[in-house]
Amino acid sequence: MKSKIFLSLLFLFQLGHAVEEHRLWDGNNIRTWIGNNATIVSHGATGSAGLEWPKDSGSAAVFSGGLWLGAGLIDGEADIRTAMYQYSSEFSPGVCGSDPEVAENKIYTINSGDNASNPDWLNWPVTQGAPWIDEDGNHEWDPNLDTPLSKGDQFSWYVINDGSEENHGHLYGTSPLGVEVRTSIYGVDGEGRPGNAVFYEWNIRNAGEHNLDSVFVGVWLDPDIGSAIDDYAGSDSELEMSYAYNGDSIDVEYGSLPPAVGVMFIRTPLVPAPGETGYNVHGAVENHRNLPMKASLIWYCGGSLCGPNTAGEAFNQMNGLDNEGDSLLDLDNNPTSFMLTGDPVTGEGWTEVNAERPPGDRYFLMSAGPFSLAPGESQDFVCALMLAQGTNNLDAITELRATASEIRILWPQLFETTSINRNLDQTPDGFVLRPAYPNPFNPNTTMAYTLPEIMDVEFEIFDIRGRIVKSWSFANQTRGEHNLVWDGTNAGGELVATGVYLGVIKTQDHQSTIKMVLLR
Repeated sequence: MKSKIFLSLLFLFQLGHAVEEHRLWDGNNIRTWIGNNATIVSHGATGSAGLEWPKDSGSAAVFSGGLWLGAGLIDGEADIRTAMYQYSSEFSPGVCGSDPEVAENKIYTINSGDNASNPDWLNWPVTQGAPWIDEDGNHEWDPNLDTPLSKGDQFSWYVINDGSEENHGHLYGTSPLGVEVRTSIYGVDGEGRPGNAVFYEWNIRNAGEHNLDSVFVGVWLDPDIGSAIDDYAGSDSELEMSYAYNGDSIDVEYGSLPPAVGVMFIRTPLVPAPGETGYNVHGAVENHRNLPMKASLIWYCGGSLCGPNTAGEAFNQMNGLDNEGDSLLDLDNNPTSFMLTGDPVTGEGWTEVNAERPPGDRYFLMSAGPFSLAPGESQDFVCALMLAQGTNNLDAITELRATASEIRILWPQLFETTSINRNLDQTPDGFVLRPAYPNPFNPNTTMAYTLPEIMDVEFEIFDIRGRIVKSWSFANQTRGEHNLVWDGTNAGGELVATGVYLGVIKTQDHQSTIKMVLLR
C-alpha cells in the first residue's frame, strides 16, 4: 500500500473553515476510517491507506474513496456543477446554512446493545434528519424512551452539504449544487460473507432553490490491495459492480492469498416509469424504475483514461465518456461505457491481461443517472463495499462475485424499512409488533409486542420457503408489553441454519410479520 496503516481512536483536523471528523468504523471484519466529508474510505486521518482487512491483520486493501455528484443543467441552462470527494472534499459538515464547526455537526455511531448511556444515542440528531423510532408517537425525541433507527451491528450517521464556495475550490471550482446528503454507514458482524461488507446509504436532498437536471451519482475508489503497484481492475455490469484484484499471484502484504475488493450498487435513483416498480430504502415504489449503472470506468494513467482535471471532464466520465467527451472503445473498437468487462478467471474477453497492460496502481469510477432533482426533492443511493479471499488472486474474484450475489439477495431482508421514523407494525387500537433485536442475530433474538387487552396469542417462526420452524401459544396474555426470545432452534431443539426467517404473531383480530436474519 502507499504507506502503512495505523490506528488511533479519533482524529479531527481543520480544512478551510470546516471541521471534519474522522472515526474508525469496525463493525465486522472490516476496519475503515470514515469522515463526515462524503468519504467511504478516508486516508485523511493518517495519510495512509484507510481500510484494513481483515480487521487486526495490519494489511490494507483500499487507500481512499468517496461519493460523486454532478449536474449538467441548472434551471434548464447548461451549467456543470459538482459535489465530490477525491482525496479532498467539496462538502462541509451539517445542513445547509449551519456552522460546520458546531459540536452537533459530527459523526454519530450506535452499536447493537447500546442505550442512552452512549452519548451519541443521548444526543441523536433528530433535528438534522437522523432516523429514529418514535416509540410513544408524540413526535418528540426522548432518549430514555425513543430509539435511533439504526441498522446492523454498527451504525454511523452524519449529514453534510455542498454550500461552501470555498470548499468547491478544493476540486473543480464550480458553484454549489445546494444539496444536503444524509449518510448512513452500517454492516453486520459474523463469519459469513455479509461480515466482509460495509454499506453506504445516502439520502440526497435538493436543499437549494434551483432545479437540478442531468444529475448523476457515483462512487470513486482508490483500491490498493496490499501493494499499490501490482493491481488490476474490472467491471461486472450484470452485478452492477466495479472491482479490483491483485495482478500478480503474490502480494508483498497478503502473500499468496490477496483479496479482491468490489463496490456494488444496491439502490439507485428512481425515475418515473408507468406500470413499472422501483425500490428505494423503504421498499417498492409503483410507477417508477431504478436507473441502471451508467458507467464503470477504470483509471490507468499509463493507458487510455486517467482522472479528470476539470468539472467538465468529471461530468463526461460520469456519462461514461472519456475526458474529452468521446466514446470509450473496447478491444473490438465498439463504443462502451463499461471498461474491462471480460472474465479474468477464464481469461476470456476484455481483461487487463488481454489488453496487454502491466499490473499497477488502479482507480475506478462508477455512476448512475441521469435524473432530475427539484427543490425539496430527494433520492436514495445505496452501495456495498465488499472484500473476498479465495485460493489465489483470481479465485478471489469468484468469491467476490458470490459475496455480491448473496448480499444483493440479503440486503432487502436485512435493511429495508417501511417508515423512516417508525419501523413498527402498529394498529390504531394499540397492538404493536416491534422489529426483532438484535437483527441479524446469533444465537438469540428478542421479539417484543404490545397487547391492548387480554387475549390469546400464537407466535410462529417460518423459514424463507414458508416451512414452519417453531411455534408458541399463549392463552389469556395480559395487556401491555411482552418479550419472546428465540434461540435459533426448531421445534425439536436443533439449531437451524443461517438464513432469513419470518416471525408471525396472530390474535383473533390481528396478524403481523417481521423478518429476522440468523448468522451462524
